[in-house]
Amino acid sequence: MQAFGEPGAIVYLADCVELMKIMPPGSVDVVFADPPYRLSRGGVTVKSGRLAPVDKGAWDRSMGFAEDHRFNVRWLKEASRILKPDGTIWVTGTHHIIFSLGFALQRMKFKPINLIDWQEPDPPPNALHTAFTYEKAVAMWSCRFVRQSFGSVRCSWNAHIAVVSSAHGTL
Repeated sequence: MQAFGEPGAIVYLADCVELMKIMPPGSVDVVFADPPYRLSRGGVTVKSGRLAPVDKGAWDRSMGFAEDHRFNVRWLKEASRILKPDGTIWVTGTHHIIFSLGFALQRMKFKPINLIDWQEPDPPPNALHTAFTYEKAVAMWSCRFVRQSFGSVRCSWNAHIAVVSSAHGTL
């Protein structure tokens, strides 16, 4: 397993499930995951005015709905194991994968807190005109317990990226 950085800020190049297996149960406050969106299907986009392939590699190709969902359940179970009882999980995805993630989380007794639109400030054009231009991903914020109080939570990262707000924080 390769590691980069310094103590307190280390990034590992590894299979996330294998890495989580060596972590103690209930040791993490927050999990933030950006799993494969399964967008690499041989499609095209426009880059610099020219058609270009959309293929990030085998890791981003769909394996079919059932296998994609099994993949999501596998890593979410391990993330759930290392998460503290009052911890939260953030998962990002597009419409290609977010419903599988949400279903899996709810089956694991997580409660959705918020869905946050992550706006793309300069989305690629819809070269083939087969659907609307896709200009967002979703960040799903979930927890296990409804007793948590987040007070008046307000986060503003960038007007084009996301705004999270909760006026009445007791969930």
